[in-house]
Parts: sequence; C-alpha cells; structure tokens
Amino acid sequence: MDYLLIRKPRRRTLSITISADNRIIVKARSNTCQTVINDFILKKTNWIQKTLNFNKYVKKPYIAKVVSEGEEFLYLGEKYFLDIKIAKAKNILIAGDKLLVEVTEVFINNKNYLKKMITSWYKEQASNLFLKRLRLYEELVGFRAMKLLVRNFKRTWGNCSRQGIISLNWRLIMAPLEIIDYVIIHELLHIKHHNHSKVFWRHIEELMPDYKQKRRWLTINDNEMRL
Repeated sequence: MDYLLIRKPRRRTLSITISADNRIIVKARSNTCQTVINDFILKKTNWIQKTLNFNKYVKKPYIAKVVSEGEEFLYLGEKYFLDIKIAKAKNILIAGDKLLVEVTEVFINNKNYLKKMITSWYKEQASNLFLKRLRLYEELVGFRAMKLLVRNFKRTWGNCSRQGIISLNWRLIMAPLEIIDYVIIHELLHIKHHNHSKVFWRHIEELMPDYKQKRRWLTINDNEMRL
C-alpha cells in the first residue's frame, strides 16, 4: 500500500487521512519506529480500503478549478457558469445561470487574481448568510453562540469551542441551504453536548430527522466544493 509519511517532532499520535485526490497520508512523531507505523496501518486496512472504494465509486472526484470561461461553480447547491467580463471596477454577481465576474482589463487573464477574487466573494456571502441562519436556529435550539467565525478549514465543516465560539467552513456557501442549516444546528448543539454521544445524535435527529442524508451529501460532494 503506497502512502505519504509525514513526521513531525511535536506530534503526539499516529493518524491516517485520505486526501481529496485519494492519496493515503500517514502522520507520525519523528521518533516513531517504522514497525509501529506498519502495525497501525495494518489495523486500519479495512477502513482505508472502504474509504478508497467510496471515493472511487461514490464520491464525486476532485477536479481543480482553472478559472476559465464557462467553468462550473456551486453556490447554494446550484451550478453557475463562469462569465468573465472587462469592467471599470471589479464586481461579482449571480446573473441567471452565470457567475458574472467583472474585472479591469489588466487582470482579465490573471487566473490567480480571479481565483482569489471569487474566493473572497464566497467568504463575504458566507459571512452574511451564516450569521442570519445562526440567529434563526439559536431561537429554535435555545442556545446562543458566543461568536461566529468563518474559517478556511481543510477537513471539517464546523467547530464549536468550549467557550461557545462557532466556526464554519466558508465552502459551505456552495451547499444547499438545508445542508448549511444542518451544520449550524450540529455546532449549536455542541454548546450543550461537547461530544458525539448518543444523546447528542438523538437531539440532532429530533430537530432534523434526515440529518444522515445531509451528512452523506457533504461527504459525496466535498470535492466539488473546492477551488
């Protein structure tokens, strides 16, 4: 089994992750012997194979965006085709089935600039919408977050600190509203339940009976929600 081994001196535990492009990544402490690492991988073989098969046959593949005319971008679960126009000032808006990016002529062919511009637009939309949905579900759940942060997580959709600070992945703005709501409810409930106990999941199910389908949607579509 081919894998990438990353050793770090301060790391405390062994871990295995599967990247967006289906690479196996093992992380270990610098002085962890290879035998221990091999035994750990052997114990995780079934999980690794199951994950690789899921990624190959069910999960949508990762295709990096090249930010070109006509490329598809997700926004609130709908696909929009990139339309780049020269304008006097930069701007991004939804126009029909287009994600219209207006930019000055000097940047019209600068793909890195356009990608950063689109990312910033996504984050701005996420900040505005997430706060509105958070306030709505705070009333429903009965817990109030100390603060909302929009973050650039690589492998998680949300987080709730012990202090009640909720952090949400900006890429969630690409998902349908009901998926965003699930993640918000999930993190709000962590204000009371600081774990994933049976009581926690039962509370989730009371508020959102089809939460398992929403979790699966995120797993299947994760790669499409990447730039």
